Amino acid sequence: MGNFIGHVLPGCFFFIFGLWWIIRCSFIYYRGAGVSRSGSIRLWLPLRCCRRSERALVRFSYEGLIIIVCTLVGIVGELTWGDWQLVARDGHGHHAHFVHLNNFEHATMFSLFFIVGLITVIESMVSSSLQFPVGIDKLALALAYAVEGLLFFYHLDGRPGMDVRLHELLIYAILGCVGAVLLEIAFPTSLLCIIARSFCSLLQGSWFFQIAHVLYGSSPWEETDENSGFVVLAFCWHILGISMGSLVLFLCVSCVVSKCCDHRAASRNGWTKKECKEEESPMLQLQDQQEESSTV
Repeated sequence: MGNFIGHVLPGCFFFIFGLWWIIRCSFIYYRGAGVSRSGSIRLWLPLRCCRRSERALVRFSYEGLIIIVCTLVGIVGELTWGDWQLVARDGHGHHAHFVHLNNFEHATMFSLFFIVGLITVIESMVSSSLQFPVGIDKLALALAYAVEGLLFFYHLDGRPGMDVRLHELLIYAILGCVGAVLLEIAFPTSLLCIIARSFCSLLQGSWFFQIAHVLYGSSPWEETDENSGFVVLAFCWHILGISMGSLVLFLCVSCVVSKCCDHRAASRNGWTKKECKEEESPMLQLQDQQEESSTV
C-alpha cells in the first residue's frame, strides 16, 4: 500500500524483530542461550526464561509462529486493498493491463518471509531424522531480504526525486541484511554476524517509519534540493541512534545477567561469579577455545 499505514506496518515488523534479535544477541553473549553443542547459533530459538519452560520453547518456535501470523496479515491486507485483482479486463473480457502492482509486490515480499517463519516452525517440531540441512532457515531469510531489495529497486521507476532517494537508502539497509545473513551461513559461530543482521533490520524498520513520515505524514515534505539532501543526513542519524541504543541494550543485559549470576553464585556451594558466568555461557567458552587455538 502506497500510503502511511503501508509503510508503518512493515516498519513495525522489521523494527520489532530487529529489536528482539539484538536483545537475544546480548543474552547469547552473556548466557549462551541459543548456542548448540557444535557452537553454531540458531536463528529461531527464542530467549529462554527458565529451565522448565525452556524445554517447551525448544520444541516449538514461537518466533516463527509470530512471523507467520504477521506476514499473513500483511499478505491478506495488501491483496484486500488491491481488490485481489492483478489484471484489468475490457468490456469484452480481454486482457487490458495490470493493476495494483504495488499491492502484489508487497504481498510477494511478505510471502517470502512467510516461508521463513514456516521453515523455522517445521524445523523446531520435526524429529532429528527429518531435520532440514543446517542453515536452511538463514538461507531462506537471505532470499527473502534479496527479493525485497529487488522489488524495491524496480519500485522506483517514474517516482519523484526525493521518493527515489528515500527508497535508495532503504535498499542499502536491505543489502546490509542480505550480506549479514550470508555471513551467518559462512560463519555460524560468529555473534558479530547476528549483530549486523539485527542492526540492519532495525535500520530498515526505522527507515520505513521515516519514509511514512516524509511522504505520507500530516505535513508531507516538499520536493526541494534541501529536503533531498537532509534525507541522507537523517539516514546517518538513524544509524547513530540505533548504534547508541544497541550499546545501551548490551549494557543493560550485562547488568541483569551479572546480578542474576551473583544471586546464583551465592547458592551454589560458594561458586564465584566468574565460575557461574562461564558455566552459563557456552558462547564465552567457545570464544576462549578459539582464542587459545589461534595463539597456539
